[in-house]
Amino acid sequence: IDTVWRAMIHLVCQPPHWFVAAPVPIQGVDGHLRRTVTVNGCKLEENVYTDEIAYEIRFVQVIDGTEIGMERVMALRAHPLQIEFLQRDRSSGLAANWDMPKASAVRLANDICVNAKNKEDTPLGSVGYGCTCYPIDGCSYDSLFTAIELQIKQPWKVMDVHQHECTITEFANFTERKMRPKAAGRSIVERISMNKQQGIVTYQKCTESRRPEGIERVIKVHKDTLRMEIFERKVGEGMRLNWVVPVTVASEALANIVSIARRLEKNLTDVIGEGVTSLPMTGITHRQLWKAMVDTIYHPCKSGMNVDEVTVTNHDGLIQRTMRLLEKPGAPT
Repeated sequence: IDTVWRAMIHLVCQPPHWFVAAPVPIQGVDGHLRRTVTVNGCKLEENVYTDEIAYEIRFVQVIDGTEIGMERVMALRAHPLQIEFLQRDRSSGLAANWDMPKASAVRLANDICVNAKNKEDTPLGSVGYGCTCYPIDGCSYDSLFTAIELQIKQPWKVMDVHQHECTITEFANFTERKMRPKAAGRSIVERISMNKQQGIVTYQKCTESRRPEGIERVIKVHKDTLRMEIFERKVGEGMRLNWVVPVTVASEALANIVSIARRLEKNLTDVIGEGVTSLPMTGITHRQLWKAMVDTIYHPCKSGMNVDEVTVTNHDGLIQRTMRLLEKPGAPT
């Protein structure tokens, strides 16, 4: 699925000659790309949006500087692996009739598959639009993220940098890391953000004055099958870039994270540490489990907590709870 998705992104930047007249001028705009294509002799201006989570690429035509209400979508579906083409209303999300010939859609899908297969069969020299490690075993999704957090805060364990010159500063929405590689004369400053729910970790380089640059490196952790992918993209646009760094360098970085995660799995203790996950739940629905979790907020005794005098107050955007901890000396509140 990763290789097919990268082939779809490649198609956006370099459409097949039979489909549009080349070249295709592309410029980055806030949150998307804008490109101009010539189809059947007609020039078409459109905005292109990429959704890495939903595996969708959306094309919205622009007329006189304004986006129209319809969008064309090229989506990658899993189980089974398929490429879907559809047109839908942007406001309602409902599918709409599209007069594009089926033969053109089939030909596009075939071009993407051929491109993906060629990438699979040809050893990569550079990362390009991304590279993926082999399926990971011997550790969990949570352990991988714990390993990534350690790699962020203790980079000298996986990179050749001066330990005494590494500084970590926590901000509201990101972590700032400053370090100096032993092979380089100047320090590197990065803004690092992590979204565990989406499986995304971003590294955005900054200038010496700590101003963020327009490009970020991304590590994407996939759950099904457990694996990691690394690529580079423009900040704000979401579209991947052709990254020319050697694939061996990227693969080594991912392998180091996996190695740390496996060691963490072997050194499990009786404390939660950086996080713990329950065994897979059976015999219960997602909704039932969620209701039970919410109920424990109001009735913590039901979840085994040794407390009393529980009071719960609802506030705008949060719930405030007070209770006595009976297992602590003096039963503090």
